[in-house]
Amino acid sequence: MIDSAVYDFAPNNQPSQVIGMGGFNSIFERGEGEGKVRVGDAGIMIDSTHWRKGYAKEAVAAMFDWAFHLSMEEVDPKIDVVFFESLAANNRIRGLLSGCFGFKAVLRLADVGEEQVWEIGKSEWEKRRGEIGLI
Repeated sequence: MIDSAVYDFAPNNQPSQVIGMGGFNSIFERGEGEGKVRVGDAGIMIDSTHWRKGYAKEAVAAMFDWAFHLSMEEVDPKIDVVFFESLAANNRIRGLLSGCFGFKAVLRLADVGEEQVWEIGKSEWEKRRGEIGLI
């Protein structure tokens, strides 16, 4: 069974130029019995010279499609929930996940300070995907 998946990103017009990376740092099970879910701990980094060009939005959308087996990939990672976390001061990821996609973050206190956390299930992604015109 798949337990992680990380990919490099490159623009279509320059496939040899890596501009970032992202994917699932780990895929794990949480809970027990009928409450058990597979969680994909996701992350993304884009070189700052390529910010605000839509690459992160495209990459995160592809990550959700892969996680929930909506892409043409034959591999089904069987992920129930995609999980993102970052420091609360990270306005870029908040702008992407809350601004572009409309997901709600939960703030929590961690050892490193305040963090923002998103947990997105398949039905929520399918709804948002349609609303932002990615179908």
